[in-house]
Amino acid sequence: MRMRPEIAHNPDIGVESIAFPVLRRVLRRLYARVAVDSPSGRPPVETSVAISLVGEAEIRDLNARYRGKDAPTDVLAFPMWGADDGFDVACPAPPQSLGDVVIAVPVAEDSARDRCVSGLHELVFLACHGTLHLLGWDHPDEESLEEMHGLVADAMEHVLMAGDEGGNRGREGE
Repeated sequence: MRMRPEIAHNPDIGVESIAFPVLRRVLRRLYARVAVDSPSGRPPVETSVAISLVGEAEIRDLNARYRGKDAPTDVLAFPMWGADDGFDVACPAPPQSLGDVVIAVPVAEDSARDRCVSGLHELVFLACHGTLHLLGWDHPDEESLEEMHGLVADAMEHVLMAGDEGGNRGREGE
């Protein structure tokens, strides 16, 4: 199972492109570990996900338009399949897109400061969280949220903990 993360960003936001290889590695690891157990069924062997890094105004507009909440948020996920449709495993032209994950960099930076983690750590966490939503995971209760956090922490541990991220092991205190 392979995933091709595609990352788009506005250079004015201030995310350094050095973060992109780390983000890609963690997302590939997450996908390889969880795709076979996806709540939406087994996704295609080769997929892609679009990660968009945006400012606060853009995420606020998207949140108002698609969720009816006129406030900024940290991450939004837009799957390419309907809630009851599952994946189109017969897609003739791989990779099949799982959908889009949109991350508000300023909101992520504020959250990183509040949690005493690096901006890169928070960015990767949110990208993984959004990708799990694209794969059908949801968190209507605390138990399912903790399960999602565990999946993200496992994927991040093997990439970030070996690098410069120190001992930050996820999002404590949620």
